[in-house]
Order: sequence, then structure tokens, then C-alpha cells
Amino acid sequence: MPRDPAAVVPGPRLPVAERHRFLPFAIKALRHLRGFGRSRPLSVFVDRREEQGLAPPDRRTFFSRFERLLRYRFLVPLKRTPHPPEWAARATAIGLFWGLSPTVGIQVLAVFLTWIVARRLFRWNFGLLIAMVWTSVSNVLTAIPLFYSYFITGRLLLGQWDGLPGYRSFSVSWHEAASPELNWFEQLEEWFHLVVVEWGVTMLVGSAPFAILGAWLGYRVTYRFIVRYRRMRAERIARRRAQQTSL
Repeated sequence: MPRDPAAVVPGPRLPVAERHRFLPFAIKALRHLRGFGRSRPLSVFVDRREEQGLAPPDRRTFFSRFERLLRYRFLVPLKRTPHPPEWAARATAIGLFWGLSPTVGIQVLAVFLTWIVARRLFRWNFGLLIAMVWTSVSNVLTAIPLFYSYFITGRLLLGQWDGLPGYRSFSVSWHEAASPELNWFEQLEEWFHLVVVEWGVTMLVGSAPFAILGAWLGYRVTYRFIVRYRRMRAERIARRRAQQTSL
């Protein structure tokens, strides 16, 4: 049965000033809901399925996850940067230089100080975040192998050829300095005495070739990668435009 328009009682209306004040908030709310419904429901449903145990197991191998990590952490920022290739290449070089040095714990701080000094004194700029990411080449998994390489190289450069320790004894000494039986202050004291006092000069000398060579290679590879990627992208865009105009 059709409703009688005369029987419909209109609701209270907001004053004109209140309506103009409410309008921007209503527009923002509608935009938020429209964007949320378009971009986020899939991830929400996936999270709910994972919480309920209904989502399929992640069958990606360790190597595929590692490849994904490398791609999104190192390659994607280089592809998306709008700056010249030298900007990102310098960032990679600075990050690898400090990342391949025995300054674990202060590498990010060293990159930040280098960025400030380079900008203020030399008018020389580079990508700070990209450089910080590249310091992660020395991490929990690679710290002991890198430090052992620095130590052996330093001994050889200093002419101390006799009594070179093996990797196993070096690793045992490293783990003893971080023994769980010691408290935090004792672990810090043991680590400082071992790495700085006993091995400091040797590792600093031995890390110099790795840091310099890594920074040089990082600059060259990053520069060529960005130039080649941008050239290929420009060619791909030109081909698409040519195909659209031909149609």
C-alpha cells in the first residue's frame, strides 16, 4: 500500500550553521568508509581466518621468504626513489661502509651522524633511510662470521701470522662473552673487554678492506641498477603509448 506523503512527519532539521559545520566531517567519513571497503576487507577476512585456524598454511619456503624480504627491504626503495641515481648509490655506499665495520650497536647512529656532517659541511646528500637499511648486512646471523673475517684479516695485515685461531674457538669465545649466566652489565663488560680491548685494533684494521670494497661495490651496483631500471621502465612506457596511439 503506498504511503501518503502528507502523513509523513518530517524530522527535526539542523540549523544552517550546524549543517555547514557538519558537512566536512560527513565527507571525510564517507571517503574513509569507501576507501576501507575497497582496500582492506580482504586482509581483515584473512586475519580472521588465521585466528580461527581456517586459513591455509603458509607453504612458502625459507628461501622464498628470504627473497621477498630482500626485494621489499633493499630493491623496492631503490626502484621507487624519485631522486637521481647518485643519491641512492651514495646511501648504499654509506650504509655498507658502516654495516661492514665492527661497530655493532652504533651503526645506525654512525649513519645518522655521517648524514648530518655530509649535509652541513660538504653539501652532500644521500638517502638516510636507505643507508640505515643497508647497515643490516651485519646482523645476528652474520655477526660472528664477519667478525671472524675481520679478525683473521687484521692479524694477517698486522703481520701476526702465528697462532691464528680457528672459527670454532673464536665462536666459543664470542658466546662465552654473552653467557646467559651473566647479568646484563657483566655481559656488556665481557663483550667490551673482548671485542674492544683484546680484538679492537685487529678487527678495526681487518674490517677496513671489507668496508671500503663493500662501499665501492655498493655504489657501482646501485647506480647501474637504478639507471638500467629507469631506462627499461621508460622504454616500456613508450611501447605502451605507441600501442595505444596505433589503436
